[in-house]
Amino acid sequence: MAGPAETTPGRFHPEDGTRPFYEPKPLTNRPPPGALDLAMKAHDGRLAFYVGAGLSMSLPTDLPSGGEVQGRIAERARRLLGVEVTDPAGDQPSLEELGEAATSEDVLDRLRWLAVDAIDFVHVLPNFGHEAVALLLREGAVEVLSVNWDCGVGSAARGLDFEVARILRQQDRADRPRRPVMDKLNGCASQPSTLRITREEVDKPQAWATYRVGSVLTDTTVAFIGLGTVGKYVADGVERMLKASKDRAAPIVVVSTSLSEDWKAALGEKADDAHVAQGAEPFLDDLLRATVLLALTRAVDRAKRWADSGHPAAQRLLDGADRLDEALTQHAAVPVWRWWRDGAAGQLIGRPFILEQLGETAVATVCALVGDEDCEVSGREDALVVELPDRYVEICSWPGESARSVVTRQAARIRKRRGRNVYKDLTKKVVSVAVGHDGALPTSAVSLDIDDPGGSMKDIVDGSERVLLEWIPGESFAQGMTIEAA
Repeated sequence: MAGPAETTPGRFHPEDGTRPFYEPKPLTNRPPPGALDLAMKAHDGRLAFYVGAGLSMSLPTDLPSGGEVQGRIAERARRLLGVEVTDPAGDQPSLEELGEAATSEDVLDRLRWLAVDAIDFVHVLPNFGHEAVALLLREGAVEVLSVNWDCGVGSAARGLDFEVARILRQQDRADRPRRPVMDKLNGCASQPSTLRITREEVDKPQAWATYRVGSVLTDTTVAFIGLGTVGKYVADGVERMLKASKDRAAPIVVVSTSLSEDWKAALGEKADDAHVAQGAEPFLDDLLRATVLLALTRAVDRAKRWADSGHPAAQRLLDGADRLDEALTQHAAVPVWRWWRDGAAGQLIGRPFILEQLGETAVATVCALVGDEDCEVSGREDALVVELPDRYVEICSWPGESARSVVTRQAARIRKRRGRNVYKDLTKKVVSVAVGHDGALPTSAVSLDIDDPGGSMKDIVDGSERVLLEWIPGESFAQGMTIEAA
């Protein structure tokens, strides 16, 4: 848990007393230049987040501010442990003061447990900001350090079908987890014994945490998000970084609706340059839109380069590139990103796809499928679909897998999406553009038997419980195969 956090959009109180969820902007709302700069740094693996409590205060997560948390813990500490801090001014004792007042290590351990019991940090519902961070982690676009106790980012990651490895101690990093990691500098509520509570614990972090902060401040651009205050060891690192950068642009970004005196002191004369006057969610929304627009621009450019180099489907590529781009950009970044990336479940988690060649090849091939036909894009979150007059279009990628395995895995995904009513017109076939696989995909329509998904790939049957599937090998198309030949 960090100190008291700033208020973010989505946590304001209109006159009627309601508090809205954050509503992301469509891709047609172009992000500011600074967001595109950060997206390019993310593409190059040179972006890190240092996140605080402000990330977890918006709905539906709705965690209270640091002061509210301290109040709840203080009452439990007084009633159950006899730990009490008398402040002559009558102010609420801070969590650090309660920790210092603990009379023994046993009492301190119980105080940690009470801290977790006071607020359910573990089972929080993830908000837009958590999902944005999880998307970037899955794509390998960002490193994440957190001083929060809650599990919001981890919950959002599970919604994307992957797990984030929490680094809570040096041994966790030494084990080299083969999945995206998040450094939890102040511990995690899922393991109360790891929580950093006392002033000494907070101001003198473990050696691995100090090293990690120093490392990201040296090697990457760091965006501090939802962090109203700045610890001494962070402030010292910021000061060293700013001195090293001299007259260059400040290599850190502080995302905050207003800049605290602590941050002004740490940033010095570069405070105005480093400050992004936004809350966590609009900042992350800008970054996601910038990232998706960068990826989409590269994919559309690839389609047009194929057309210019004499591809047999040149006119379809040119027509489809414009139509698909226009249709997708009417939507927010998250659903477009998920349509593009969710089917690439065979890609290593934490490795890029939408900004790499396979992802670009897949969407460039979709451009040819669209051609000059009517293209409708609809749906929210993970239910977005690209629909043509006679088909739905999906993307899948299972690098190194056999064609049969790809068909089986993608058919299972399509079956789930159909079960969730993603495909409104059941008379239309579902065409999947596949990239990265080994071997030849079916060259004729395949009917997926909902009751027997493991049946023959060429079992053509009719019936209300079956979905007609087709396959387009993206890399073969890139080399000159025509859509008709597929």
